[in-house]
Amino acid sequence: MVAPNIRRRRRRQNSSFRNGTLVSVSVLCIFFLFYIGLTTDETPVRKQIGKERAFLREKLRQRIWRQQEDTANSTSSEEPMTIDEVKIFLSQWIQKLHRIIRNDDNLQSSESMWKAYHNLTQKELVQWDRKYLRRLPNPRQDDSIFLSVAAFRDENCLNTLSWAFGNASYPQRLFVGLVQQNCYHNCRSGVIPGKGTVEVPPDDDCAKLFCQHHPEHCSQLRSLKLSETGSLGPYGARFLASKLYGGEQWYMQIDAHMTFLNKWDDITIRSLHVAPSNKPVVSHYPPGHMMNLAQHWAVRPASRLCGPIFSKPDGAMIRMEGLKKWDKIKIPIPRFAPFAAAGFFVGTALLLKEVPFDPYLPWIFMGEEIIMSARLWTNGYDLFSPAQAVVGHIYVRENK
Repeated sequence: MVAPNIRRRRRRQNSSFRNGTLVSVSVLCIFFLFYIGLTTDETPVRKQIGKERAFLREKLRQRIWRQQEDTANSTSSEEPMTIDEVKIFLSQWIQKLHRIIRNDDNLQSSESMWKAYHNLTQKELVQWDRKYLRRLPNPRQDDSIFLSVAAFRDENCLNTLSWAFGNASYPQRLFVGLVQQNCYHNCRSGVIPGKGTVEVPPDDDCAKLFCQHHPEHCSQLRSLKLSETGSLGPYGARFLASKLYGGEQWYMQIDAHMTFLNKWDDITIRSLHVAPSNKPVVSHYPPGHMMNLAQHWAVRPASRLCGPIFSKPDGAMIRMEGLKKWDKIKIPIPRFAPFAAAGFFVGTALLLKEVPFDPYLPWIFMGEEIIMSARLWTNGYDLFSPAQAVVGHIYVRENK
């Protein structure tokens, strides 16, 4: 449990981070010092770490407060942006970014690519995002769910959406924000045998196929279509998908290759209501899709995202070990967890305004979860593992 005085301090930290580079480093330092402070018995070391942790937390708090006036906590009398407005701006902005990258012969290094991205983001995307967040609608109180899905050339996308609606107790309350990153011509794909690539047909249009197969739910799907060469990575795609939000009560983020337990939506919402927190976020690494969710996981506790390790060989990245069985007994309420998983987490949609996705983190895969966990916690959210596993994850894509 978190000490009351610490909890009161972080409850006041309810504004968004806008300069992702500096803030992310500060948050990661706090988490690292917190972890080291728990694992050492050297009293002088613990005292010094405590001082440094308090200094970093205070600096972070001051930075957040300075940004309150012009970020997500401010409100606007204007109507929320329409989905068409959002899609037009984001599509044009991405096209402009890649024209700059493609046409500038000086962009030969990762540093120069990052600088080009940063400059355009600072000039246009951040300004637009501030307006978007000020006009963001307040969540409806109707148990509706906004399902954020980022798909990269994913042949499982159609099944994922079909299973989500087909196994929901209340499919009429489900709305999907899909960012579809596909190859449309001259396509190649990696294959495992030989580790080479082969020519393949253009990728399936998941949004189009879903509307053909499920016309009754087509109006509940909001999609943004990009070329694979325009991809900004998993975290960038989740940033884009979050902008397709339409005022639903709950926000749920998944990958585009998932299976769903029957009545998954009802079970998930009930777990949020019984979690011992005012701001719960339920998350974990889901079991593999071959596991029977209804039988195997109905009597066993869901996995918790614990046990972080430093990556090898350089130790430059914190990685999670989420599928280890930490708990032996199944209980009816979610258990506290230190981290959130990007491939499955759910909480109040207020987090899209209070902890919006950072626009300064393109092309990020490893690292998004530790940053997301730290930002949620320092903004007053508590992290939990689900009492019941409700989704399965297709961890291996055949021949890719």
